[in-house]
Amino acid sequence: MNNTMVNHAAFIFCGGPIFALGWAPGNNRQFLAIGAHLSMSDFYQVSSTCSGPGNIQIWSFGDLANTKQTSFVGTRLEYLICHDFGGAWALEWCPVGCQNDKRMGLLAVASASGSIPLFSVPQPKASSEIRFPACKPQPVLILELGPYEKYQCTRISWSKVKPHRTIAGGFVNGYIALWDLLSTSSLLRRGKILYPFKVFQAHYSIITGLMFSPMSDTHLVSCAHDKFLKYWDLKDTTAPQSKNWRNLSTDVTWLQHWMTCATAVDNIYSAGESTMIFNSIRDFVYEPQSFIANVDSSALSISGNDWLNAVALSYDNGQINLAFGRRQPLVSHDDRKKYIKVVMEPHLYNFEVKGYEKQTNIGKEGKECALVDCVSYEEAVGKYGIHFKTDFKMGYREELKGNAPNHIHIYPLIAANKVCWNPNINGFLNLAIGYQSGFVIVPRLIFAPQDQEKIDDVLS
Repeated sequence: MNNTMVNHAAFIFCGGPIFALGWAPGNNRQFLAIGAHLSMSDFYQVSSTCSGPGNIQIWSFGDLANTKQTSFVGTRLEYLICHDFGGAWALEWCPVGCQNDKRMGLLAVASASGSIPLFSVPQPKASSEIRFPACKPQPVLILELGPYEKYQCTRISWSKVKPHRTIAGGFVNGYIALWDLLSTSSLLRRGKILYPFKVFQAHYSIITGLMFSPMSDTHLVSCAHDKFLKYWDLKDTTAPQSKNWRNLSTDVTWLQHWMTCATAVDNIYSAGESTMIFNSIRDFVYEPQSFIANVDSSALSISGNDWLNAVALSYDNGQINLAFGRRQPLVSHDDRKKYIKVVMEPHLYNFEVKGYEKQTNIGKEGKECALVDCVSYEEAVGKYGIHFKTDFKMGYREELKGNAPNHIHIYPLIAANKVCWNPNINGFLNLAIGYQSGFVIVPRLIFAPQDQEKIDDVLS
């Protein structure tokens, strides 16, 4: 595991594909949990679970104060949490109340084994003799779907309201399960194993998005590969409160100030060009409408930032888009209310072609493509490098115009599998981006002086 700092961003190599990221809550040192798979060529079947060695990397980024320039000088790998639950598909921290001088917080892991272990993550020591210590702690609690049923868990969400006692998990068979962490029922507890108090068939395909309402622990939104987006009242799950059937949704985030959910969709190769759509409950504010379009790629992950009233999307061509809502969109199709910016644009670099780095728009229709088939990671990494183009300056001239479609005949080195905003007041100008190639990039957004002054005034 290595790291370096370039152009207002920390570049980290974690050794395997990144599918799960989570910022630890806290106002001092900022920590990022990274779920990196152990092999670039892992293959998972929906019909079975997969147990085995896995790890969660805990990285420290020092004090990411929003009121000063971030240098990322303190970036380092603090330790590895080793476990036997297989690859991690999602990570979720307890929102608040679990931190003290010795403990960083409680971390839930949606694993390929079908279990959701909860780890008590300790604070790293100020001076450690071992540079990269690895530990294998026992989970304080293991959430299981049942004593006999086993399905891979793909999404989890921790309730946002006190006392944060409910965790929801989504599975590959369309189940959603709910666990009460404070339950003392002898029917639900077996030592460290806790069974759910409610399980219902929410979808008929893999759950791809799941999130509690920011204001309630009885309302939930979910989406899946069956093209349904559903809002649930957990007091009665016989039918959803509202549902939309329109696009293949890949992720969802519930925005606190917008009375709606933002959904990342994958329909670029079928129905249209939309990659992010707003959906409100029962179309209360407006009918579902596209917010980001004209991107030649499929959106894979979405993350909201309530501090900046912004949304970040990652795509399978590696592109990262930020969308800022200037005010709530009460009128459809009004582009003056939004600001969309491309901040990351990776390109494959062919070592064997002389002058290849001078070509632009490689892979677009009408251009000669110098890329050749490399379906495995070993072939691709021996032939190609990755050139990351960045533009983290908000409000300035647009330097990036968007990436070409992904090359389906090449191992997806540049696919951005996961994006995650920092939710803390000391670091909400930073986000983390996880790539299939094993890189994690943590940039800091740079605002114009007048905008930075407003941020400083709010935080002072």
